[in-house]
Formats: sequence, C-alpha cells, structure tokens
Amino acid sequence: MAGKTRKQPSKGIDEAQIVAWLKECPDFFNRHPDSLSAIKLPVDSGPAISLHQYQVRVLREEKSELNQKLGALLKNVKTNHKIHSDLLGLAGNMISIARNGAETDAFLALIKQHFALFEVQLFEKEKHPEVFKRLKTILGKVDSICLNAPDEELSTSLFKDNASGVLSLAAVPVKTGRTCRAFLVLASDDKERFRPGMGGEFLKLLAQLLSSLVDDEQN
Repeated sequence: MAGKTRKQPSKGIDEAQIVAWLKECPDFFNRHPDSLSAIKLPVDSGPAISLHQYQVRVLREEKSELNQKLGALLKNVKTNHKIHSDLLGLAGNMISIARNGAETDAFLALIKQHFALFEVQLFEKEKHPEVFKRLKTILGKVDSICLNAPDEELSTSLFKDNASGVLSLAAVPVKTGRTCRAFLVLASDDKERFRPGMGGEFLKLLAQLLSSLVDDEQN
C-alpha cells in the first residue's frame, strides 16, 4: 500500500513562514488547544508524547550539545595555557644559554630535553638542500605538519641511524620574515605524541622563538 502523499501548505504560504510565525506566537496552542488534535507528534516506541514532553526533550538535547561545546572550549583554553607556560619556561632557559654564546645545537638539545623528545633536528636550506626541498614539498602551503606513521624512507632521510625509533614527528618552517630558512623537525618514540590534525600553534611559536635566537646568534 502506497504511503499517503504529504500535504503541502496552501498556495502562497511555505513551511518556513509557518515555523517563523509560530516562534513569534509561542502561546498559539494555549489560545487554540483544539488545533493540537490535528497535529501528528513524534512517538517514542509506542504512545504519542505530549508537545510539552517533546519540547523538554529538544531543550535537553540542545543543552547537552552546548555542554559538549563548552567542555571542548575549556579543554582548548587549558591546552593553550599549558602550551604558553611550557614555551615561556623554555624561552627563559634558551635566553640564558644564548647569553653564554650558545650555538644552534645547544638550543636544539634544550628543546629535546625540555619536551622529552626522541630527536630534534634543524634542516637549514644551505646545509641540507635535499632534505629542505623534500620537507618543503611535504608541507606545501601549510604552517606545520604532524605524522604518527612516517614512512621509513622519510624517517631515514631525516634521522639516519636513529630512524627506527621515530614513531611520530612534527615539522614546522623556521622563517625570517616571509622567507623560510630552515625546517624544525621534532620526533617522538610515542606514536600518539604527534597526530595528523593536531593544532600547530605550539609548533609555530616554537619556530618563532628558535628563529629569533638563531638570528641573534648570527648577527
């Protein structure tokens, strides 16, 4: 048996207009209770629910969705606070060793120790042209990239004999103005440390900090 054809609103009136009007007149059904008898409401495994129950359920669902969004927002705030706190502590240590005439390798070692990383490397355009070119191709126009399953060939080209211990990595360009001078690569022996889609704010701030100190070292 074919289902009943859905009846369309009268000519000149569409459903959006009806919905908008009812929102402007929330007491309509109080003033015209008889009209409820003609309305088909959703059912919950049997008996029809009242309009009031339906409204309560919709409000609960909306509240639950808002709570989830608020929870995610608070989580991001806490994460960003931790990122900035970590970088502030690192910056203080890096400035201290910079005053003692430290070179780039000392900065990389400090980053590795501070964040408990497996490897940290800086691939400058002049010193590592092939690796620089490959990383530039991989990143394209994005500001950073995270991989939790880097292919063996890429890991080997970046970390040589230590490649087998790299289970995830992140790469970010180190720039002077708009010019990319090098790529900073962080590697971890934890597969979940760097995952695709992770926010790159931490990486960009770290690259900016390193770029400033390296510029000061060279000037």
